[in-house]
Amino acid sequence: MANKKLLFPILLITNTIFAYTRPQNNFSIGDISQNLFGAEMNIHDFIQIVCIVSGIALILGGLLKFKKYRRNPVEARLSSVIFDFIIGLILIGLAFIPFQLS
Repeated sequence: MANKKLLFPILLITNTIFAYTRPQNNFSIGDISQNLFGAEMNIHDFIQIVCIVSGIALILGGLLKFKKYRRNPVEARLSSVIFDFIIGLILIGLAFIPFQLS
């Protein structure tokens, strides 16, 4: 079932890549590789944005949990507050790792 859910987006992305800049008569391997590299850069930008937004959300959630912890230490544990804050910082840091193709 999960494979069927992945198949449609993959086909949609590959269709977009090949239809992006298709010359009328000349369709070379270099054009395909250039389009694939452009798609990877777009995916990398998308992943960066998701990491930053998720990191900020986790940090804000950790601050809200800390506010709950200050009111009632039994309701929210300090370890979950620290865990959310650290994971949020890791996600934000992960977004700034440079992307390089080997």
